[in-house]
Amino acid sequence: MNSPSEQGSEQHTSHWHQWILCAALFVAWVGFSPVFIFGEADTQLVSLEAGGGDLARQCAFAALFAAVMWKEWREEGIKVLASVPIWLAVVLLWCLASLTWAIDPMIAVRRVMLLVMVTVSVSLVVRRMKYEEFLNALFMISIGILFLDWIALFVSPYGVHTAAGPEPELAGDWRGAHIHKNETGAFAAIATIVFLDRMIRDRSFLICPVLMLLSICCLIGTGSKTSLGLLFVALSFGVLAVTIWPYRRFQLVICSLVIVCVLVFLNFYNREISEIVGKLDDPGAFTGRTQIWAIASAYFVDHPYLGAGYGSFWAIGKASPIFQYADGWVAEQIDHTHNGYLNIALQVGAVGLVLALITAVIAPAKGIFSSEHLGRDRFALAALFFFIVLRDFLEDSILDRSNPCWIILVGVVASVNRETTAEVFRAVYARYRRLRFIARSVISHM
Repeated sequence: MNSPSEQGSEQHTSHWHQWILCAALFVAWVGFSPVFIFGEADTQLVSLEAGGGDLARQCAFAALFAAVMWKEWREEGIKVLASVPIWLAVVLLWCLASLTWAIDPMIAVRRVMLLVMVTVSVSLVVRRMKYEEFLNALFMISIGILFLDWIALFVSPYGVHTAAGPEPELAGDWRGAHIHKNETGAFAAIATIVFLDRMIRDRSFLICPVLMLLSICCLIGTGSKTSLGLLFVALSFGVLAVTIWPYRRFQLVICSLVIVCVLVFLNFYNREISEIVGKLDDPGAFTGRTQIWAIASAYFVDHPYLGAGYGSFWAIGKASPIFQYADGWVAEQIDHTHNGYLNIALQVGAVGLVLALITAVIAPAKGIFSSEHLGRDRFALAALFFFIVLRDFLEDSILDRSNPCWIILVGVVASVNRETTAEVFRAVYARYRRLRFIARSVISHM
């Protein structure tokens, strides 16, 4: 049994980890130059021409990384270098390796270092947190940012997109304290999941429903079709994960039935789905996603294995390969693929895409549906996970440096799969020693 001083120290450490995660998400979602205070600027054009970024945000993440490494190094020493979850470490190493063939190494170095700092910091912090502490951190930051969003909507003319902004077609859509309505939509959907989980967990039927109502109203006001639609899909997957856990022996059968039901649904609503897909071609409806995907796919076909190097396709100025494949609004106005998986393939090739899928999709999905330790946290973790990985079919977040959805996904990955690089190497080495012992025994008896 721990002494009072030890319990106090553990509680202090837990709070420190939660505040670090909250700080990272605040910097990622709002930053130090919130648009509702400082007004609009064509930041996208700056990024396209100079390959630049938010210096204050980068310095903040560097400071958080330094603080996390300092604390972890004091407690674990050099072992901290092997404390990152194994698949996260592998995919980060591949991104670092891509610097050797990056089109613009100087920009690529800055971007990949930011990716490494954010990913390592969050994974090291979350692995020391309990599942409920991770969700509690999300709950606290969601309340704070939701409060800022509503203040921005009430007191600032920039709380909504304006016709004078870089995307006049979005005029009237809510964005609150965020730079874009899609970011606000993703936040509002994630906040709704977190508030619903807290309502069920704590039986809070007064405060949490009010928070859910505010976040859903905010989500509807953004006009973010992707986040609004995927919210209910993600909640369904959360319910599914909780429902089939007691029947995990029949998971394959149940998942097969779910797939069949989805296929039947697609067959019956084929005409409606065709109309939606048709709208994807309209730059005014879904920013012309199919046109962007066609151009990006053409580059991937020409460079399938290694890609352009991490951070070396979009927004690197005239050196960008996009100018070899397109002109007009796609080349001049777009700085992301609107598909996270295709975006990964463009940057780090098919090899990087496979590693990213194992890291961010396959391994955590297996953990969510099979881990015995998740308990009542399974619902929220599953809903958050499926919202982010499904959203990436229409947006970009996986391996996207300081993207808040990537930060949360890293947290889910580190929560569900706590096997570190050091533990994997120890297990592999132990297995190697056993096989060598068996081989020697067989040889000696021959």
